[in-house]
Amino acid sequence: MKLLKTIKPLDWLIMVVAVLILVQMNFSHLMVEDVLYLTAIIMWSGGLLVRLYLQSRKLNSDKS
Repeated sequence: MKLLKTIKPLDWLIMVVAVLILVQMNFSHLMVEDVLYLTAIIMWSGGLLVRLYLQSRKLNSDKS
């Protein structure tokens, strides 16, 4: 639960917007903007996962 508190409020907002974009996206006819949105979402998600992983390692090392 402590790990979820490390996610910033802006990250939650970006997650909601990313989900809305993905829900409304027409995958049968992708345009250039859609590819850019997908690339940005993938890069942001990767950065968030790395941040959470590093934070979890830090939390685990503090316990030891």
